[in-house]
Amino acid sequence: MIVSGRVAQKMAPVVRRLWEQMADPKWVISMGACASSGGVFDNYAIVQGVDTIVPVDVYVPGCPPTPDGLLYAVNLIQQQIRQAVAAGSSPEPNNAKFANSASREHCSRPDCRSAGHRRCPHHSRYAG
Repeated sequence: MIVSGRVAQKMAPVVRRLWEQMADPKWVISMGACASSGGVFDNYAIVQGVDTIVPVDVYVPGCPPTPDGLLYAVNLIQQQIRQAVAAGSSPEPNNAKFANSASREHCSRPDCRSAGHRRCPHHSRYAG
């Protein structure tokens, strides 16, 4: 799934339902500042980051994001799949990465081993 642009609060449950209906393994790309953090739209109607709804595998930065950033994000997901297949295991999504190779902060809870901000179940408002 590629999430591009801002997500309204009304659309958040729909996006979550679409993610739940996806076949396994589920891969999510958050494309652009609006999808990743809400962008300049800091108000009650816009979700401040799609990672509060679904776990994100790759973040593409930018406003607007560049086409080569999206291609690089797809290549990162392909590399994750190849590494899992080479290791003899099934591909596991949700190892959050940035398409510009920046690091993502860890969750501060001691019982959480999540590598991405608000990706673990106790951080998601829309986890069911």
